[in-house]
Amino acid sequence: MLALVTRGGFHLRVVPNFRVEFVDSTREVPRRLPRPTNVDDVTAASISHQPLVLGDKQYIEFVYEDYGAHDAVKGITITSIHKFEEVSFDDPMPYIYSQGNVIFEFRASRYCEWRLAPDGPLNGKFVRHHTATYVIEESIKQGMIRANCPPAEYQELKHYIKDGMWVAETRDGGALRDIPDFRLEFVNCVKDVPKCPSCPPT
Repeated sequence: MLALVTRGGFHLRVVPNFRVEFVDSTREVPRRLPRPTNVDDVTAASISHQPLVLGDKQYIEFVYEDYGAHDAVKGITITSIHKFEEVSFDDPMPYIYSQGNVIFEFRASRYCEWRLAPDGPLNGKFVRHHTATYVIEESIKQGMIRANCPPAEYQELKHYIKDGMWVAETRDGGALRDIPDFRLEFVNCVKDVPKCPSCPPT
C-alpha cells in the first residue's frame, strides 16, 4: 500500500512523514480537517530535490508502475517505474524492458526547461516543462548482461527501446502539442546527461 499510494516513494518528496496505518473499523478513521480559512496557517507545499532518506522503507521491493508503451506485434513493453531508492529528484529514473522471457531494468533522465506559460492562470509565469529524455546506454548494456542477452542484439534492442520510449515519454504523441520540439536521445553514461537549468528570475 505504501508503494501504491506514494507512487513508489515519489510523494515522500512532498510529504516525507506520510504514513499508512491499520484500524479495526471505519469508526476509527480520523475525520478530515476542515478547510483552512487563512492561507497563512497552511504549510507551503514543495518538492524536495535532495536524496530521499528512507530508513527501513528502502528495503521495500514493491515498485509503482507509472506509465508505459506496448507493441502488441513484437510483444515488447516499456514501463516507467518508481521504487524506494535514496536518490535525488534529477537522478536517472528506472524503466523496465520486457519481451517474452527477456526482462531487465535500464535508466533514463528527464531534461526539463523553464518556459513562459502562454495562457491560462499561469500566463506570463515560468513553468517547468519536460522537453527531453536521455536514455543511458550503459544501463541498457548492464541490463542485457543481467538478462543473459547476447551483446550482438544490442542495436536491435536499442531500436526497440527508442521507439517504445518515444511513445511512452510523449504519451503516444499527445505531449507534442505542448512541446513540439521534444527530443529523445541516447548518451553513453550518466555524466553525459546535461543538467537542467535553474528557474529564471521573475
